Amino acid sequence: MRQLGAVKLGKRKFNATQELFGDGSKIPKRVVDRVMQATEMPLVFIDVECTGLDIISDRVIEVAACKVMPGESERKIHTRRINPQWDISPGARRVHGISNADVKDCPTFSQVAPRLANYMRGCALVAHNASFDAGFLNKEFSLCRMGRPFKGVIDTLDIARSIWPGGRHSLGALAKRLAVRDVGKAHSAGGDVLTLLGVWDRIVREVKIYQKKGQADEEGGDRR
Repeated sequence: MRQLGAVKLGKRKFNATQELFGDGSKIPKRVVDRVMQATEMPLVFIDVECTGLDIISDRVIEVAACKVMPGESERKIHTRRINPQWDISPGARRVHGISNADVKDCPTFSQVAPRLANYMRGCALVAHNASFDAGFLNKEFSLCRMGRPFKGVIDTLDIARSIWPGGRHSLGALAKRLAVRDVGKAHSAGGDVLTLLGVWDRIVREVKIYQKKGQADEEGGDRR
């Protein structure tokens, strides 16, 4: 996967006073376990932009990815625009600002698929509203007669709703709520991955604090 405008991210620092535990309710054990397991796995943070929202007919036009190995603090975001060989809908263009002209000279997904698959192989995919990103990537790899290269999916939207049940849970809203320092341009693949990395770091931090306090218990247990 060719690197375009890679962004280096250093180790993030957080204000110790910015502790957020939603409404004070317990974090489900399944969420604690999932997050802690993920910290020991290779992860690939992903965002895709598409010609529209229809998984059957629409195609991927931009992919951003950042692979993070356990214990690694240095990150690089790789972004690639793709010729979908399909018209971008007016509604999608209004959201991400990418036009047909912007991608007409870009490679097709089949041309970038081998390098992208190699980059993602063996990693768990992390995305916000992951069914969208993983669904479109699964479709594109399938059209190339390739199996999905990533190993499992982690949805930060689902996790955030479990940790902070109230309020809005869009990526931008969470970044603001959690005082994420590095925030990218919304609805650009690279910008959303930058924001996603910051939100993930906050999720991991909150779960580790919660676990240290000994408050995690079996989901559905000890209810009063």
